[in-house]
Amino acid sequence: MVNHNINNERMKRKYFTFMKEAKHHRESSIDCIAKAITRFEQYNKFKDFKAFHFNQAIGFKNVLLIKKPYSISRMILRCVIINMSPLFSVLTKKIALKH
Repeated sequence: MVNHNINNERMKRKYFTFMKEAKHHRESSIDCIAKAITRFEQYNKFKDFKAFHFNQAIGFKNVLLIKKPYSISRMILRCVIINMSPLFSVLTKKIALKH
């Protein structure tokens, strides 16, 4: 079973550097973002971020909302959704620029 994607790892490293240096996030915030991205990658079966489509973000959110009462606390759910929004925006803009 695939548990990482080299291209995604490179993009995540750049994204974490951006969040730390440009947005002045603390290490604890970046760790929370990393966990949220890992959840998304697991949902997406570690597909390349270059193949991102906004419907994947919608599906991921819906899966989290379905699981919420059983396995995810409200705080973790909020953390995941809030921390994934900027990444989804970046991915969507990169794809829009290609077309």
